[in-house]
Amino acid sequence: MSVAGIPLYPELALSSFLLLIVIYFFGFFVKGALGMGAMTPTVLFGAWVIGAHHAVLLALVCNLFSQVQFLPEGFRYGDRAFTLRAVVPLFAAIALGVWIFGRLDDSGLELVVGFVLGGIVLLDATGLSKWIEARFRGHPSLFIIAATISGLISGIIGAGGLFILAAFLKVVCPEPRKFRATMLLIITLAVIWRATTFAVGGFITPQLLLESAVLIPAIVAGGWVGMKFFHSISADRFNLFFRIFLIAAAASLMWRGLVKLF
Repeated sequence: MSVAGIPLYPELALSSFLLLIVIYFFGFFVKGALGMGAMTPTVLFGAWVIGAHHAVLLALVCNLFSQVQFLPEGFRYGDRAFTLRAVVPLFAAIALGVWIFGRLDDSGLELVVGFVLGGIVLLDATGLSKWIEARFRGHPSLFIIAATISGLISGIIGAGGLFILAAFLKVVCPEPRKFRATMLLIITLAVIWRATTFAVGGFITPQLLLESAVLIPAIVAGGWVGMKFFHSISADRFNLFFRIFLIAAAASLMWRGLVKLF
């Protein structure tokens, strides 16, 4: 398959390309149902189909298409002062993470993706995220550390990185609407900055942009179905199945990375 002479997914058989469409439908179904979470499944499962580096970059561009629509809400209701404090260490760490991304081979990146995303899901599932949130409540000086770790994870793998910053933000912005809007603002700015640094580094190509555009129907459809689904299932039950699914995917990706490495 090609557009204007540019080949799209030349390494994939038709069955693998259809699987990728299903992965993106599912990822943005999750985002429609929960309001977040598209990057984790698209990176984890996408890495199995197209390789870790390609999966991270494709998920970034697709999420950029999806995320820009939330900027008006973020600017209108978000905490701009907190956002300005966050973006300095966040952006610096993202740039460092992108530099590390470019120097990891595929097996090394698969190990990092599986370990970090699996660990984040386990933190949430076991309740340790609540413990982290309590530590931030008692030590607001940890904010810069939280923003730096979040940015570093975001720069390398693009998924799950803002989990730590979100825990801190819950303390600063306990009111749900303000928390959501501020998080949307930070996430959108972080995605735009990641895309900019990847573009400067030569990672974002016309081929990648076209490959992302091909997936837009699956992204839109998945988000729409997810929003409808949200009203018909217990959120706790959905979260349980989703966590188990992601932990299994993370473990399998780590195993594949280890097999390649050794």
